[in-house]
Amino acid sequence: MKNYYLLTLITIISFCFLSFNNLQTEKISVYHKTKFSNGMTGLSGAPGEDNCTNCHQGPVQDGSSINFLTVKDGVTPVTNYIPGHTYNVELTVSSNATDKGFNCSSMNASNVYTGVFSAGIGAQIMGGSATHSTKNDVEWKWSWTAPLTDEGDITFYVATVNGDGTGLSSDVVYLSQHVLGFTSGIKETVKEKFCFEAGYSSSNNSVDMKFNSIISGDLFFNLIDMKGNSVFTYSLGKSLIGVNNEKIILPSQLKSGIYVVNLMIDNNAVSSKIIIQ
Repeated sequence: MKNYYLLTLITIISFCFLSFNNLQTEKISVYHKTKFSNGMTGLSGAPGEDNCTNCHQGPVQDGSSINFLTVKDGVTPVTNYIPGHTYNVELTVSSNATDKGFNCSSMNASNVYTGVFSAGIGAQIMGGSATHSTKNDVEWKWSWTAPLTDEGDITFYVATVNGDGTGLSSDVVYLSQHVLGFTSGIKETVKEKFCFEAGYSSSNNSVDMKFNSIISGDLFFNLIDMKGNSVFTYSLGKSLIGVNNEKIILPSQLKSGIYVVNLMIDNNAVSSKIIIQ
């Protein structure tokens, strides 16, 4: 009889333990889904930070040819910042993944967070990091206000998640770094001089460019891929003073992807990102 009661007691205790354990597992699963499905902070791969493998189980790879981050003064890409100025930030992921997400932090050379992010299109701010508020986007946009004083080069650390929708173990995390230098003196005037626009036309396989120049100078076209390689160049002769419209027919063998159009106008460089499909 004692053995019967002892066996019954052990059975009841085991059942309660398993039920509690299953409940805890379910709670953890729901917690992670809520915590990470709409972005998270501090997972950009920056010094002292984790990356997205904190939740996603896939491998970590170099994202220098996958993550394309552009800092713009209005619509003009810049490589330097002016203290206190606010810039537009755009992040494009060059992949065919079904599910995508990102995390981004900005730090100075001392690995101290610097500048202020503000929410934008598909992007939210959590704990000082920019992260996705919606998934499956090709591009996210937000703004960044530079620090009020010169802090030297500032690095944007980016981690993106690319998955096929079958589960966390199939995800791939891509890490990249993007440096923005400090510039002294007055605000860059290239944008005001030229008002440069460029777009890709799939019907003609061409790059259509429009700019309003206040000078007449030599025009030189250069198309650059995401690895920094020049894939096509063309001399356009002289620019006109006033509105200029130029069309460049591209080689048919160019692969689909993201490219940077770089146009030199009398030693003044203007650039714009295009997507060839």
